Amino acid sequence: MTENRLRWYGHIMRRDEDDIVKIALNLPEQKRGRGRPLLTWWSNIERDLKKAQLPKLTTQDRPTCRRSIPKNRSCSEAGIQLHWCACVKWKNVTDPTMIQRTAHAFVDFINSLTETQRSKCVPRTLKSIEWVMSQRPNSKMLSFVSAKDADGYVGKFGAQLQIAKENYQLKVIVGPGHGIYEASMTYLKNEDRFVINSRDISRTNAYGEEPSCISATNPHLNMYCYCKDYVPSD
Repeated sequence: MTENRLRWYGHIMRRDEDDIVKIALNLPEQKRGRGRPLLTWWSNIERDLKKAQLPKLTTQDRPTCRRSIPKNRSCSEAGIQLHWCACVKWKNVTDPTMIQRTAHAFVDFINSLTETQRSKCVPRTLKSIEWVMSQRPNSKMLSFVSAKDADGYVGKFGAQLQIAKENYQLKVIVGPGHGIYEASMTYLKNEDRFVINSRDISRTNAYGEEPSCISATNPHLNMYCYCKDYVPSD
């Protein structure tokens, strides 16, 4: 009975304001005499939502063609239950070991790119770590097993799903010189290693003449190479 009411509640709240059923449900209640207050459909719904720990939907929870959808709209604001929410959040990494590992994995990767030109390009070294962030899906989605009702409004939860890989972003400064980089990478937990693609790396400051010794023959290495014979101008 509870599941049927909640499913019907979802259908009603997604209807237009001028829908006859919605109008009827919003009619003011009539006064009654002494005795226990009348248990209405709405009071049953409020009790069911509270018991199931579900948010109360409003007509604003569903998009319409008459208004724009904000870019920062959350799943709850859209009337999407957490176990169906595919949104992820970027959170600052606080584990000092993982912070160091991601940064050194990045430096090792850019050094591997210039390895063939080691006679001309010196290895880069880590100077500082500005930030490291990880991408996390919500816990309800990870522990969702199945839907208890036809609409998937009521979820059944179990042990949280173990993720085999994690996505990271970082910003670091390397030497020699002062190369500033931002990059994305994937950590494969079962293999305990990072996967980095050069397409996911950005150098955010100018490299100037640092790669002048290889720029004519290997321009794709320009933002990584620091030539041994490069003398920075004051």
